[in-house]
Amino acid sequence: MVRTRQSVTTTINNLLVVLKMEHDICMITIKSCPRRKYGDVSQKLLVVSQREDAKRTLSTYDFDQEAARNEMENMIILHEYPIAMVDHVGFRKFCSIMQPLFTVVCRRTIKKDIMKIYKVEKKSMEMLKNNLGRIAYHH
Repeated sequence: MVRTRQSVTTTINNLLVVLKMEHDICMITIKSCPRRKYGDVSQKLLVVSQREDAKRTLSTYDFDQEAARNEMENMIILHEYPIAMVDHVGFRKFCSIMQPLFTVVCRRTIKKDIMKIYKVEKKSMEMLKNNLGRIAYHH
């Protein structure tokens, strides 16, 4: 079967029209998706958890990058780890194995975040120091 240049061009144009129609249908479907109304179109992760009565349950889990990053900062502060540890190859490999969705930020970003935490804590300590009343601590 010998095709002319014009028939090949016509075939390609027809395919492009079909692809455009399919794209438009997909966009209409996405816009009318009921889950999209609630802003949740992401795929959930499944997690097996064990309850106190030793039964295991299967539930969904949403990964929160900001919460994980805040906990990493708190860990560095609490255990007095060097900030440069976030640039260590072993630490990055460990984080990627534990949670592939977690993006480890560089040491400069961690340092800025830790300094923000320090300034907030320093301000609260100054407020406590300037308080002339008694402070009760319940443990």
